[in-house]
Amino acid sequence: MAKVENRLPAGVSTLGVPPPEKVKEICRENSTCADCGAKDPNWVSINLGICICISCSGIHRSLGVHVSKVRSLTLDNWSVPMLNDLAYLGNSISNSIYESKKEADEMRPALGCDRSESEKFIRAKYIEKKFVETGEHMDLDLNLWNGDLISCMKFIAMGGNVNYINTSHKSYSCLHICCVCEENKDPHMLECIELLLQNGADINTITKEEGSSGAGGGFKAA
Repeated sequence: MAKVENRLPAGVSTLGVPPPEKVKEICRENSTCADCGAKDPNWVSINLGICICISCSGIHRSLGVHVSKVRSLTLDNWSVPMLNDLAYLGNSISNSIYESKKEADEMRPALGCDRSESEKFIRAKYIEKKFVETGEHMDLDLNLWNGDLISCMKFIAMGGNVNYINTSHKSYSCLHICCVCEENKDPHMLECIELLLQNGADINTITKEEGSSGAGGGFKAA
């Protein structure tokens, strides 16, 4: 797990191109492509928290941004929380979620295989979610209440609703809980917000008590 940066609001503070030392650290922690195993990947799916090779990045782009948002680790601009999500999650944790079933190893394409084989695996992994363990969903807001970034990723992978409204707690949305509740003191809370935003959370989700998500116009997925 790479070191995370100082805490700044999600989607607001832009680092620009990540510092070379941060790139090296992330590359060291993610030395092979999350999907095909190719060495030295320098492309990223920012909402899945993984490093991928240029070949797999092309496949990820074809899935649509609602499934995978591809960005260059070395050429594109990043916000601090986006970089923190990648540093904290990375290939190891993300794959432990999206490849939690043994069938993933059986279906994984060999390095250097035909593109069609890689595409078949990637679609099964992220669209069909064939290798994600299923079970009774935990309320997403309860995970976020503790700033549990890994549980948040698990819930999203299982198909959880990122715009869930907690009717037992003032009818707050997930983002509302993250942004305004004093109980949220966990150091990874901003990363949870960023992960929600990158996976489709709507800052305009209406809550019954105050008429908005409480996220405000400053939080915006890049």
